[in-house]
Amino acid sequence: MKKGLNSEQGIEVVPKGQRLLVITTQNIFSENGARSLMRGKARALSEQGVSVKFFCLRFGGVSSKQRAAAGVEVAGTGTSEGWLLRLGVLSDIRATLRTYRPDWVLVSGAWLYLWGDKLGRAISLSGACIAVDLQGPVDEIAEYQRVLGSRFLARLLSRWLGWAEHRFLSRWTHLVETMSGNAVRYLSRHRPRYDGSVCLVKCGFSEAFTDARYASERVAWRKKLGIGADKRAVVFAGTLSGWQNKEALFAFAKKHSSSADKTEVHFFVPRAHHAEVAALGLHNTRTGFLPSAQLQSALCAFDYGLLPREETMTNYFAFPLKVSEYANARLGILVTYREMGWMEGLLARTCIDIDAFPLSEKKLASARLRYEDLRELEFSHMVVGLIKLYGKIRRDLVSSKMEVLARGTRGAFQHAIDIRR
Repeated sequence: MKKGLNSEQGIEVVPKGQRLLVITTQNIFSENGARSLMRGKARALSEQGVSVKFFCLRFGGVSSKQRAAAGVEVAGTGTSEGWLLRLGVLSDIRATLRTYRPDWVLVSGAWLYLWGDKLGRAISLSGACIAVDLQGPVDEIAEYQRVLGSRFLARLLSRWLGWAEHRFLSRWTHLVETMSGNAVRYLSRHRPRYDGSVCLVKCGFSEAFTDARYASERVAWRKKLGIGADKRAVVFAGTLSGWQNKEALFAFAKKHSSSADKTEVHFFVPRAHHAEVAALGLHNTRTGFLPSAQLQSALCAFDYGLLPREETMTNYFAFPLKVSEYANARLGILVTYREMGWMEGLLARTCIDIDAFPLSEKKLASARLRYEDLRELEFSHMVVGLIKLYGKIRRDLVSSKMEVLARGTRGAFQHAIDIRR
């Protein structure tokens, strides 16, 4: 079936006041980067006049408490048992499509590709255009997961999902939304049958700190955290997950642990990881935890942010939330892997090889982004282009549909004349 709009729906292209339904298997209720990107983008779209609702598919379902705390409008929920999307859930999705009547549906989650034709047909018949949220390649499953304890089965699963993804992209998708340049290049190389549009929406933030606010937060938080004026303050914020280069991270802390070294390293990690950091036994290392609402302000107290990552496909695609948070706090970003998806354009300036630490004050100052540069990472700035693309694609599709209908009408009229002759 070719991609297009269902003419029976009487489609009206609305450049403003468009409606977007996000069907996702991701846990939008957690605080990690991908979910924060999804929520931040949704709020920015809403502020620009786009109505955004979510249909959430979660293992075990979604509680009313989670729905209330999400901060976004949830149109519907359903349960999915691993790769199995229940038939009843598909009926619920169709019902949501009928009642909400979205202009666009954003599909987010690799497991949904296995129901690609059923899902694609249901969305297409509702008259909506289809976008895909490509935050990472399905191939990465083989890097960090096992199936029944087997890497071989994990590779087979990733190939199966890759085939299903390619089919869904080529048959049903009008637009791919992704967050890094490497993802765009991957799409052109590995999904050649996809001929639709691509839009880059980075993992940003709601508001860039002005210079005055940054200075105020820096003074206040250095005092709260007890960081001396003569200290070089370095922070790692996040989880000690599998795709972090923990060896390089801990080696850095040990290297700068002497009493003569003026470096102070702070770890803002979940409480479950505190013991692992404490086991290092370093006098210059502090461990703590701050909720995300306070963390962005607290980061202003530091000079450098640690972002050591392994050389994996996951990190090749990645645009971690921490990149934008570090940049907003005017930190130089210490890295170990220099091929990550976010390392281009203005942000490439903030990258510092971890072995080059510490920089001179002049070099560190040149690595910091200015307020004017940071405005480009605000969601409100990034979604403007996305909204225009939504409208353009729908206009083009409706125009092509009308042209086909006009050609058909002219052909039928000519055929009637020929018969009368």
